[in-house]
Amino acid sequence: MYGFPLFFRLLIFGYGKRSCIGEVFARNRTFLFLATLLQTCNVKKPSGQSLTALDPRNMMVGVVLQPQPYKVQFKLRK
Repeated sequence: MYGFPLFFRLLIFGYGKRSCIGEVFARNRTFLFLATLLQTCNVKKPSGQSLTALDPRNMMVGVVLQPQPYKVQFKLRK
């Protein structure tokens, strides 16, 4: 994945015979949460503000690359 060696990858649920037994449940719950959120809300930028570009060179470095902080609005659909 992305050409990084294995030791640079983030393995949230572990790997091999010691991997997390709840991985499938957690991934399904995350998918259902995000799908429900996107079905019930419109996501847009706040008026008068611009969103930053998602350029990897400008992201915050840590265990994983994180975009710079930005604001969005969630409005319930009618």
